Amino acid sequence: MTTQALWTPQSGRTACDVQFGRDTLPVDIDQAAGGSGQHPSPHDLLDAALASCTTLTLQLYAKRKGMAVQEFRVEVRHERDGATYRMVRAIHVVGTVTEEQQAGLLRVADACPVHKTLMGEIAIVTQAHMQAAHSPDNIIHTGQPSRSALRVAALRAVHQLLDEPIVLPDPVALPILGAKADAELRANPFVLNDPLSRGLRASLVMRSRLAEDELARSVAAGVRQYVVLGAGLDTFAYRNVHRALGLQVFEVDHPATQAWKQQCLRDAAIEVPGTTTFVPVDFEQSTLSGGLAQAGFRLDQPACFAWLGVSVYLTREAVLDTLRFVASLPAGSSITFDYAVPASRLNPMEQAIRAHLEQQITEQGEPWVSYFEPDELQAALSQLGFQAVRDFGADELNARYLARRKDGLRTGNSFRMMCASC
Repeated sequence: MTTQALWTPQSGRTACDVQFGRDTLPVDIDQAAGGSGQHPSPHDLLDAALASCTTLTLQLYAKRKGMAVQEFRVEVRHERDGATYRMVRAIHVVGTVTEEQQAGLLRVADACPVHKTLMGEIAIVTQAHMQAAHSPDNIIHTGQPSRSALRVAALRAVHQLLDEPIVLPDPVALPILGAKADAELRANPFVLNDPLSRGLRASLVMRSRLAEDELARSVAAGVRQYVVLGAGLDTFAYRNVHRALGLQVFEVDHPATQAWKQQCLRDAAIEVPGTTTFVPVDFEQSTLSGGLAQAGFRLDQPACFAWLGVSVYLTREAVLDTLRFVASLPAGSSITFDYAVPASRLNPMEQAIRAHLEQQITEQGEPWVSYFEPDELQAALSQLGFQAVRDFGADELNARYLARRKDGLRTGNSFRMMCASC
């Protein structure tokens, strides 16, 4: 298994996220060096490697020898003595152990794989893979519209032309693309009607429809704030059916992305309603809560959030940080978001499609980063404080939005939808 440490300036912190397969652990520098002091340091992980390896090795040895041991607890700390780096290990054993068995345990502890690795000769081979942050192949870091965001907008527009019945009526979907793209798609919408595009189209219009249905439920319950995170070319604010009820829409995105979108709106002569507020958030310089508050968002009032097509590009810790913020808002607040499941949950055909998509988007500089097991994510949401959590897979979503269609439009199992409310 390959271990990966990931840091981006958008996280707004010094800590990086260390990923072990499906598990993620935040790791930070020591507080004295400017870290938060809330997470283990790299040297703490080295201690943990020795402590855990020793414990596992002792456990196996004791079982093989039939020892009456109830508990092994291994403590490791590190210290420096001049140029010497010293790791001090204390082994605590609960149980009935003879002196001979104790000597055997100490001997085996020194033979644990990590101990032997640390005491042996270690060679570290470093390979550098550099990519310019502002190259055309990595535009996600520039604040410019990503290629995937543009493709989503085009597929939403083609939905208005080819699919019947329409799941997500959107009169703004074509105009916002600009006159040239609008005309080209109207002339030949089938350019985005291959099997892969059809599956993606079904997924994205369905997720937007679910988010807007959840918004309607929130508005009926008295919520008057709607936040679209990573708005891109989302069009709800310009066809806001709840405008008369005073629903305020906050579009959150990178400042450069929002500047581009506003130019698209001006070019298409699409009016920006007074109920719409653009919230430019550069996570290198501000936080989501700070950006929203500065834009007039009421932190003391409930809000409904939509977070679509974003979580897969973020680390698990960054995803949970955003969800933690929503969970801190007043009762009645909610969020609807999609998330990717591990490839192991997909059938062979879906795994092949997933691999193809991942290769494409990685080459575009927008790699998928996070995957969640549904049960684990639901448990995490409950721990964050959400009172109600509803998870939707392909079967439920197809039955709700895409049933009994002549065109066979269906969504697959690669992504699921989650609705969580406070």
